[in-house]
Amino acid sequence: MSTKRIANLHPIGAEGHRYYEVPGSIIGNGFSSEVVAPLVPTVFLTETDRRLMDLAYLEAGMRAQEAGFDAMFVNSVADYGLHLLRESAEIPVIGAGQAAMQLAAGLGARFAILTVWPPATRSLYERLLSDYGLRDRCMAVRHVTEDAELSGVISEDGLVARMHAGREEVTERIALEGARLVSQGAEAIVLGCGCMSPIHRDLADRLPVPVVDSITAGHKLAESLVSLDLRPARPWVPPVGLDYLRHMIRETAHLAAELKLTADSCGDSCSIVSATETLGTRHRGGL
Repeated sequence: MSTKRIANLHPIGAEGHRYYEVPGSIIGNGFSSEVVAPLVPTVFLTETDRRLMDLAYLEAGMRAQEAGFDAMFVNSVADYGLHLLRESAEIPVIGAGQAAMQLAAGLGARFAILTVWPPATRSLYERLLSDYGLRDRCMAVRHVTEDAELSGVISEDGLVARMHAGREEVTERIALEGARLVSQGAEAIVLGCGCMSPIHRDLADRLPVPVVDSITAGHKLAESLVSLDLRPARPWVPPVGLDYLRHMIRETAHLAAELKLTADSCGDSCSIVSATETLGTRHRGGL
């Protein structure tokens, strides 16, 4: 039997990208995980960032489908481009955020999200909880860092690097926040960033409730859909052309770190937002 290929959608050029690799220990027999990199690596802070990333992940996913992958895994808790991909793709598409949150909701009446990202990213989690109908099931989103630490989270000597180097004070800091969530009523905890995957087992051993890792949850769900031979319903509208997407991404990639939407000066970002809204109107009404 031929190996079933799962596309791991995550920017190779992003700082800390190595933390998002799918561990060999969770890849099932007969499956492989291969990175297909979106072309616009950035951090979600504004709506412009999110819309740029939606387009970039859509292009990467359609590229993966064209290359013959059996399923694709959006390896970001932000689930960039997930709705757009599900509208356009003919293979299963799984988002790390949705997979982890829905799994946690099945493990307890109330779950919490524990993330190394600071409060500046809070709107990301709130949007996902609202989109997936889980706002009432999530009792808290707990940020381990402060906004002043944002630039250093994934720097060479930042929190993520120290966490992966096995620095006990970092793991203990995260575990203490997890314990507080449990004391406040959380019956399951979602790790709010794929970069936390390597300490998943350590945290699970320290906390008395299930700890859900987004990379494990998302990749294994993708494998399950392939094993069950389940594919999405065929798109009800023609999918976006890959050449068109590539052109759009090439034209906007260099703007990723510069674009700021303001009321007085919109510039090129207006056309980007308009383009993604045009795509977005085709997936209203849920998953």
